[in-house]
Amino acid sequence: MRVGFFGDSFVTFGNTGRYKAWPLLLTEKLEKNCSASYLGISGSSHWIGYQKFIKEYKNFDVILFSHTSCYRWPCMPAGQESSAWNIGQRQDPDRDYLNKIRNDIFSSDLLQFIGYNIYNDINRICQQNNIYLINIVPFEDQYEIQSYGFPIVRNLQQVSLKEEVRVLENVQFKVLRHGLFKRFNNISIANAVKNKLNYFPTKIVNDFIEKELREAHLNSHNSATLANILLELVEKRVYNITVDLLEYEWEIYDHLIDKIYEENFNNR
Repeated sequence: MRVGFFGDSFVTFGNTGRYKAWPLLLTEKLEKNCSASYLGISGSSHWIGYQKFIKEYKNFDVILFSHTSCYRWPCMPAGQESSAWNIGQRQDPDRDYLNKIRNDIFSSDLLQFIGYNIYNDINRICQQNNIYLINIVPFEDQYEIQSYGFPIVRNLQQVSLKEEVRVLENVQFKVLRHGLFKRFNNISIANAVKNKLNYFPTKIVNDFIEKELREAHLNSHNSATLANILLELVEKRVYNITVDLLEYEWEIYDHLIDKIYEENFNNR
């Protein structure tokens, strides 16, 4: 069995080396003669993932495609594909001139049209070539999702956002430099450390340290859970199903993740 992973950071990994991301866990759980290629690019656009899919899809029997936000800057210069998520959405000093003209070039309607047609084309191609496809749709309500019979896995981003991390118990106050004014619920992280507050949403801490330390945006417990959910789909070749991940049980806390973030804080 040849398995290919395409899309954005929800199918990429390699940040910590401390635990295995769900794509790696999934392929390890599949039959022994399974070979896998991890072709996702963190921070890339739907169009960039689609281009890579077009070049490679014939090499696989099973494809898992993470359909990223359609609102990312579609096309990027070679070597800068991972910056597509920044442009037009967040401050990027090197590309602020593009932020100013983004909406003039790519209206929301146009980006939704591109995303809608990319999704449909990937499904049609897999259907025509007898490739088993799992559609992972992390971001909701961006364009109409049609069913081609392949599984649709929804709300992965919401699972990720529910996770929390405790990095404050033993963190040294001196490391909180430019992030002193990062705030959550009107409390700066600096004051939270000083007053020994505990868990914060992981995204807030990621914004503070300007880095995501979880593999594929999930802690170790939830990576294993997601791998098991997808394993059943692949092994049984399940069709005509929408999997709402919010209907499953997920672990909000993971002491291994706490440790990884705490070490990152204290080594800065």
